[in-house]
Amino acid sequence: FFAARGGGEPLLDILTWENPKETGMLFVSGVMLYVVTNVLNLGLMMVIGIIAILQLLLFRVAKYIQDKGIALSGVDLKKEFVVTPKPETVSTVVHVVGDMFRLVEETIKSLALSKDYLRLLEGFVTLIFVSAVGRVMDLPSLLLLVWTLSFVVLPVYKQNEAMFDGLLGGVEKLKGE
Repeated sequence: FFAARGGGEPLLDILTWENPKETGMLFVSGVMLYVVTNVLNLGLMMVIGIIAILQLLLFRVAKYIQDKGIALSGVDLKKEFVVTPKPETVSTVVHVVGDMFRLVEETIKSLALSKDYLRLLEGFVTLIFVSAVGRVMDLPSLLLLVWTLSFVVLPVYKQNEAMFDGLLGGVEKLKGE
């Protein structure tokens, strides 16, 4: 799967930890966003404002240090200090999320219009299960769980690909019997 895709996929590169520093920063920033908005109960706009103020202070301190000759000589601060993600990464994430929502919508439509009552029952039970999970776990915590799993599942699969493929092969044999 991964060899066939090749390099150059921004989202796949992030989720497979091709650049550990960039991926780690992105993962920690997502967890920190959860902590700040959910645990500390700060609004998202307030968080964006605080980040903008901290970025302004960081640039001023870096420029001061550069002007005094203490450090950062010859460094273009506009190019080196970039806090926002690349547009390609944001675009890819938006496309993936949009595709997931469309897939869920199409699945619900096909279940609702199906004459296969067993499939309809399966879908109904799945939706009840999802509702029960929503009752036990709030959406931000669920999103944090999905966020964390998205950074963990692919590397674990890549490291143990032969084992997982063997397990899946055994399951397929049992289904065939």
